[in-house]
Amino acid sequence: MAERRLGWPRTLYGRLVLVLVAGMLLAQLLTGTVWREARYEKVAEIPARLAAAHVAQTLQLLERPASPLVDADPALLSTADFKVRQVQTPSRPPLSRRDRPVERLLRQALAAELGSERPLYLQQLRLYDVDGRRDEAVLSARHVRGEFALQVQSRHGQWLQFDVSEGQAGLELKPRHALVDYLLRIYGLRTLLIVLLALVVVRWLTQPLTRLAKAAQDLGQDLHAPPLPTEGPQEVRQAAQAFNQMQAQLQQSAHAREELLAAVSHDLRSPLTRLRLRTEMLPDATARARWRADLDDMQELVDSILDYSSANQLRGAREPLDLHALLQTVADDAVEAGHPVTFSGPLLAPYPGYARSLKRALANVVDNAVRYGGSACITLAENEGLVEISVIDAGPGIPPDQRERMLQPFQRLEASRSARHGGTGLGLSIAVAIVQAHGGQLSLDDGPAGHGLRVRITLPR
Repeated sequence: MAERRLGWPRTLYGRLVLVLVAGMLLAQLLTGTVWREARYEKVAEIPARLAAAHVAQTLQLLERPASPLVDADPALLSTADFKVRQVQTPSRPPLSRRDRPVERLLRQALAAELGSERPLYLQQLRLYDVDGRRDEAVLSARHVRGEFALQVQSRHGQWLQFDVSEGQAGLELKPRHALVDYLLRIYGLRTLLIVLLALVVVRWLTQPLTRLAKAAQDLGQDLHAPPLPTEGPQEVRQAAQAFNQMQAQLQQSAHAREELLAAVSHDLRSPLTRLRLRTEMLPDATARARWRADLDDMQELVDSILDYSSANQLRGAREPLDLHALLQTVADDAVEAGHPVTFSGPLLAPYPGYARSLKRALANVVDNAVRYGGSACITLAENEGLVEISVIDAGPGIPPDQRERMLQPFQRLEASRSARHGGTGLGLSIAVAIVQAHGGQLSLDDGPAGHGLRVRITLPR
């Protein structure tokens, strides 16, 4: 219930895709700082190069051999946006991680201007826009200025402190373009690639599990369904082998049970025949009638067991059946026996099935409806490749919590009802076995307007 409230996918395929995509998006969010640092370096690049060029020009003036500024105070070269002074001892304060690439950029740009590398320490860097906003605000600004405090050693060994303020030299940054480009290329393309890869790979990985689930469903309807192919990853092969072994054991168990029932039922025929002969020789007419009723019940039980055993062993080629004619025959037989049974339904294309077994299943359902409900209404329809047969009675119905049990062999709703109407408790079980042998399902529902019982049989084309 918690998973349903959270919208968690119910399939393994959906969960794997969700985990992969969510993990990728989380990784993107965690690595978003890399983009901010790269954007920070990009914003600071032009002011840093201009500052390095200005510092290089000043050093070239101070280091020129014939220049009168060699022994003069460097502060004489200061302006409003460019201040320089001599320091006795250089200092190297700790820089933030995002300022270290800017220091390397300044050192490289200065070396390119002077033709040789010079010791350079960045003391402080402040970026701000035209409104004076700093820090993260400059990442979305179009015009950014940088204030650099750095110390550089001249060729003569002097250390000079430079405080430089530079802008973008008339260039305009395009933060929106950079953000959109980042989102499209980093988030968009990578997300699309991960999703496509997840859809393909996860589908490929979960396909054997889907096949295993389908085989488990088919096994409930047909115990003799083809075994699973043992292919794919090792875990899948092991699961398929275990499933095939379980199916083989179930087949052996079911076959042994059916053989036992058939053998016992067959062997009971001879004693029943002898008992009938002896019953007819009884002098008392009342005793003969009672013995005949008991023997009829025993005979019905034996016949039902044999029918149930044969219903679970339907094999061989099917033949095309006219379901309309078959149902009409079942209804006519019941009417001839004096029961109120009606049938309605369209003419359908021939259905491949086992004629005698299917007729037996339908006759059992109609017989139950007449016996316990007093009447039967049979309908036939087809929808989306499924043939649906409904048998509706006007009886008291079956409680919902008892319906699943009533589809099992030798199950009766109540003792008094069985005593009144007779029966062995195998009629619906035989019908269920025959319908399942056709790949269909038999279910019990409420009748129209909640009255009576509806037996619904669905047969796949």
